[in-house]
Formats: sequence, C-alpha cells, structure tokens
Amino acid sequence: ELTREVTDQQVPHLAPLLYPELLNIISHEQVYSQDSRRHAVAVFETLTTLIFTISDLFPDIQKYFLPWIKEYMAAFTAILTTFDVKKGGEALQLFRDILSVLKELLRSFPKAISPEVAGSLQPSWNILVSSKEAYFIHYVQSYSSSGGLEGVLYALLDFISGLVEVKSLQKVLQPALPELLYHLITYIYITENQLLSWEEEPEKFLEDENDELYTISIRMSSLDLIHAIAGRQSLTVDCLQGLVIAVNKHFEEATLAKQQGLTHWWKIHEACMLVIPLIGQGVADGNVQFDISSLMHNVVLPDMTSVHPLLIGRCLWLSGKLVALLSEETLRRCLSGCVSGLDSSQPMIIRICAVMATHSFCCGLEESPLLSVVHSYGPGLLKGVVDLINLDNEGMRIQVFEALALLIPVAKEAIHIDSIRIVDLCTQVFLKCSNDPGVQSVLEEVFNALSREPSCREVLLQHFIPVLLKVLHSSQTHLPTGLSSACIDIWTQVLEGVGSPLPAASIDLVYPTIVQSVLTAEDSAILQSGSECVKCYLKNSAAQLSTWISTDGQSGLLLATKVVLHLLDPALTEFSAMLVGRLIVILIKQVGNGLGEHLETILRNLLSKLHRSTTPSVVQSLMTVILYLIHTQLEPILSFLEQVPDVSGKSSLVYVLTEWIARHESFYGKFESRLSTFSLSELLVYFLKSGDDRLATILVDGDLVAKETEGILTRSMRKKNPVKHTTVSLPQKVLKLLLADYEIHLERDQVGVSSEWVDQSDGEDEEDYIDSLAALTGDSLVALTGDSLAALTGDSLVALTGDSLAALTGDSLV
Repeated sequence: ELTREVTDQQVPHLAPLLYPELLNIISHEQVYSQDSRRHAVAVFETLTTLIFTISDLFPDIQKYFLPWIKEYMAAFTAILTTFDVKKGGEALQLFRDILSVLKELLRSFPKAISPEVAGSLQPSWNILVSSKEAYFIHYVQSYSSSGGLEGVLYALLDFISGLVEVKSLQKVLQPALPELLYHLITYIYITENQLLSWEEEPEKFLEDENDELYTISIRMSSLDLIHAIAGRQSLTVDCLQGLVIAVNKHFEEATLAKQQGLTHWWKIHEACMLVIPLIGQGVADGNVQFDISSLMHNVVLPDMTSVHPLLIGRCLWLSGKLVALLSEETLRRCLSGCVSGLDSSQPMIIRICAVMATHSFCCGLEESPLLSVVHSYGPGLLKGVVDLINLDNEGMRIQVFEALALLIPVAKEAIHIDSIRIVDLCTQVFLKCSNDPGVQSVLEEVFNALSREPSCREVLLQHFIPVLLKVLHSSQTHLPTGLSSACIDIWTQVLEGVGSPLPAASIDLVYPTIVQSVLTAEDSAILQSGSECVKCYLKNSAAQLSTWISTDGQSGLLLATKVVLHLLDPALTEFSAMLVGRLIVILIKQVGNGLGEHLETILRNLLSKLHRSTTPSVVQSLMTVILYLIHTQLEPILSFLEQVPDVSGKSSLVYVLTEWIARHESFYGKFESRLSTFSLSELLVYFLKSGDDRLATILVDGDLVAKETEGILTRSMRKKNPVKHTTVSLPQKVLKLLLADYEIHLERDQVGVSSEWVDQSDGEDEEDYIDSLAALTGDSLVALTGDSLAALTGDSLVALTGDSLAALTGDSLV
C-alpha cells in the first residue's frame, strides 16, 4: 500500500533500495511464501509503472529501473519454467501476476524489454500448451473449474497480444503462427457453463456475441487475439495461411472424434466457424486460398441439420458472413435454412443467429445480382424478423430493426401486405423505448425505409401522424423525457424518405405543429430536432411552403423564418443554435431574394448569437452561414459585416474574419471543412484582384513564438509568460492555411488515403447547400503569379507558380 503513495521525488531514494530486495524475495521460493512473492511482484509493478508514468517529464528517472531489467527477466523466466497446471491457489496466481507484469513491461518499455523477453517465450508457450487439456476437461466438457487457471490464461493471452504489438517481436512469432493459432482455436471451444447460461438466457448469448457489449471470457479473449494478429499488416498473410492450416487440422480432429462417438466434435466445428470469416475476407482480397465451396457443402450445410442449436445458429451466421463468396445454389440453401431458423418454433439462439444472417445477406449482396435471390425469400425472412419485434431486450431489438431496415426494400410485396402490422409494431416499440438512443437510432432507419416504399407510405402517414400530433400537443410535463424530440426525429426521417412533393397532410397538419413546438419549447433537444425537421421541409418542399398559408394567415416561409429567429434568440441557451447553421443555409439557398429584409434581420441576430457563443460546435454552426455567403455573395457580405458593429462598437468584419481564421483548422465535418477551404480560396482571389484595404489591414495571429524557458512550466509561470504568436496580415494567414490544407491532401495521396476521410456522419449531400464548390476554377488562380504571392509572404513563395496554387481549390480538395 505504501508504494502507491510514492511520489516522483521519492523514487530516486526508494528505487535503489527496493529493487534488489524485491528481486531477492521473488527469486527465493524456499525462503519466502507464495503470498510474499506475489506482493513483491505487485510492488515491483507499481514502482515500475510509476517510473514509466513520470518518465515523460523526467527522462532520467528510468536509470533507476533499466539496469535491473536483465535480472528481473531472468527471475520471471525461471519461475514461469516451473509452471504446473496441477498447482492451485496462490501458485497459479503468482504465474498470473508475472505474466501481467510482462505485458505491462512490453507496453511501457518495449525497446528495453524486447531483447530480454525472448527467454520467457518458451515457458509461456509451454503454459499455453500444457493448460489446454486441463481447460478442456474442466471447462469445455464439464461444469467444474480449475482454481486459478482462468486467471493465468487471461494474463497469458494478454501477454501474447503485447508481443504482437511490438514490431521487433513479430518476426519471432511468424514461424510459430500455425501452431499458435491451432492452440488458440482450442480455447475458443464453447464451455458447458457458457452453453448452459445461453440456453437459460438467450439474451445473454446476444450480449456475449455483440462487439459493443463485450463480455470477458477465455473464448472471446482468444478470438480477439486472433483478430489482433490478423490485423497486423506484417502478419496478415502469415496469419491467414496459418489459420487455414489450423482450421483444417481441427476439422480433421472433429471428423475423427465424431467417428469415435465423442460428443464434443460439434464444438470444434463451431469454434472454427468463428474464425473462418477472417479467411473468407482473405480469399476475397486474394491473400489466401481456401475452398469455400467445399466448406459449405461438407461442413456448414450438413451442420445446419444437426441437433445442436448453437451449431445450427453458427452455420447461419457464417453463411451470412461468407455471402459474397457463395454460389447461387448454395445461397438458396442458406436462405432456406435462414427462413426455417426464424420460425417461432426454433430455439431462440437459432432465431437470433438467423436475424444476424438476414442482415448480412441483405447488406453483403446490396450491389450484387444475387440480391434477386434474396427477394424470392423476402416474405419468409420478413415474417420471421417481424415476429421478433416485441422481444423485451434492447440488444435483440436493435438487431431486429437493423435487419428489418434492410429487408424492407428487398421484400416489397410482403411489406405491402403486412404494412399495417409492421407500422403499428414499430410505433409501439418507439413509444416504449423513445429514451433509448440505440433503439431510437435504428427505428429512424426503419421509418425512413418504410416511407421510401410507395405501398407503405400512406399507411405510415395515416398511423404515425396522429401519434405525432398527440405527443406534440400534450404538455411536456406529462410525457416521458425526450419523447417529443424523438417523435420529431422520426418524422424528419419520414420526410426524408417521402421526398418531394410532400403529402398535403404533412404540411397542413404537421408543419405548423412542429413550428409551434419549436417556438414554445425550452428543451434544447426539441429545439435542435425541430431545427432539423424544418430544414428537411425546406429542402424537400420550399416551393410548396412558399404558396401555403396557415389558418392564421402566415406563409410557410414566414414560419420557417420565425423558427430561425427564435433559435438565434440571445435569451435562449447557445445550444439552441447547435444546428441552425445548415437550416439558414438551406433557407437562403431555396428562397434566395424571397427573404427580403428578413435576411438582414437573420444575419444581425446571428452575429449577436455568435458573440455570445463559446462552444466550438455552436460557433462552427453559426460561422457556416457567413462562409456560405462568402462563397455565394462575397462583396455584399463583406460590406454588410463592415457596417454592422460588434459588441465593442467596432466593425463586425474584423471580429468574424479573425474568429474564422482562428478556428479553420479545427472545423470538422465534410461539408463544413470543404466550405471553409473554398471560402478561404475565394477570399484570397478576391483580395489579389481587388487589393481590398479592409482585408489587408486586418492583423491575425501567425506562428507560435518559441519559448526560451525549458523544462516544466507551472501555472504561475504560464501566467507570467503566456503563449505568444507572431502577427501577420489576414491574406498572409489565409495563404498559409490553404498551403497547409494542400500539404495534408498531398500526404493523404502519398499513403493512399482518400480525401473522403473527413467525417461523413452527417449523411448530408453538400450539393444541397453549395451549387458548385468547384466554381473557383483553376483559371482564376493560374492568373496569380509568383510575384503577386511574393508580396504576401516574401521571397520564399516566389517559387510557387499559378499552376501549383490552382490545385489548392480544384477537385483535389473536393
């Protein structure tokens, strides 16, 4: 306990005293008890971890540990060589602790440890191999346990994963990969305890199978290690080839076991099927050869008729994973098995796996001619999936709705016949789980898919609109938290799916209700959801809104403008404007001059909100509007900003451009990042053509000034010596930012990374907001000579030709 309180100042005094004594205790089994030796290992780990933690600040601190590496590694190796699985209790715990320490040493001091770790590889290998039989007897074939063995295996697998992460040790592992993978697959065999748990609680099976709901087990740790090995570029091909050898060897053993009447043969098959998707991906990529057809006909399809639910389910799951590699005949047999697996009479494990397989069939064949084969099985698949909607389990609901969203366009005829039931079931689950973000997200996909099908659309609108109106007309105090905003989000997805023109009811009944909800809401979630919904109305039906008049005589566009002004209200929290930027952009784009004097009012309110906002995402949202206007109406927006004073009474032009320049590099999102870059380009071209003094006289922060003070800076020292930058003109800074963007683009090109790396989570098409980001043509920049640029940044940029700058804003940055 005392070592946990040691500080960096005490390490130089304690480490020279502790390390030799700890080594003495750890090394002398006959003198010290197992408990004492374990505590010594724990103290060693704590002290060494502390040295690693503070070594970034005090590099010299490592000198108190590094000289001891060889002796400690020798001591640890000597103990590992004495491993005997028959030992129990504290003896096995000591092995576990040593393996854990070795993993931490690999993580903390890889360069120093790598030359010494070779001696521990053979005893570690012996532990892996010698523990296999005990694990099989006590875990795979019975409900008992071997005290402490699991802890040793967890630590061992963790240690091996540490070896995989060290590049210099990967070559040592390569020759042993086939054998290592063979043994790891043995530890993937399903245990009796786990099997019993899944049979009693099928929902637990889904939790254990779900990557996001990771459950710790030897089985999953072994599988994760195999994936980690395959994920290392230098080991991928060797790993895949080793897996082929290991899997074939296990299948041979399973065949022999089955012939001998041994009941565990199916567990071997099931374990192999868990790793075969890696091989399948390798086959698709051309990295390995494996007879998928033979596997399906000799193993997978016959196993679908076995008496073991988990094996049947795993066969369905695997067929979905390999769908892109299946022949039409094999695909039909797998789909038939999937329809049977979804039947309500089947054990829940099989039904769960069949849902996963259905998702994979639809997703994996999305652009394949074989998707038509899935169409013919659509009714059966749909019935089985819909029958599972009412299951009271979050993970299962998510799986079902993910599969349903993909099935809807595949099973069009069946959807039409059963549309009322499906819409009602989905609505019931939504109302029940509106505060569950996971279920809410997949339900949005389902409602979007339903609204895209003409045969379902009318039923969907007839059944969901009354629910939506009832919720929005109810008092928020009587509703579950988040229900109103969730309803609006679902409706937005319906509008996205319906497209243009919108049905009359969606405008006459719903639109004014959405607007009223936003104008009277205090909840920022309703404000943000309403903002997105009104934006969707404008994008899909601005022409309809322009001619539509509410019962109180207000036009649809006027109501949209009211929503914008409300979201920009300084009295509301800044988060009310989190998504208002794109709403204003689409309003300007769709309506244009039709806004009249409302545009100036919106911009004045926007500037007021911008001055009061500090959250980066909110500032970016508001700034997006200014950038769009710079792109489309550059001179008018510059004149407007110059005329409008900021909070200090000065021109808003200086404030807005300075804020934009300071935040450009931190902009995120595909649309916002591109818009900022193109707007910078247009601003630079405008300046070089016009020589506008308003831009030339704006000074902004340039490069960071290097500090003379070395070492650690305290808070008081930072206050006395704040961060300083050089001062440069705005055009100079703009050019620097553009060159930095172009350099990043070139680096991505060199490593083969697409420019599409930027966040695409918004799912929006920039063409909805920007008519042509490529409007800034290469020709306009070719006119910029090196001499012109020299005036901005000095002789260092004279060498830049117009052609090289043209690349800054053309397709390369798109």
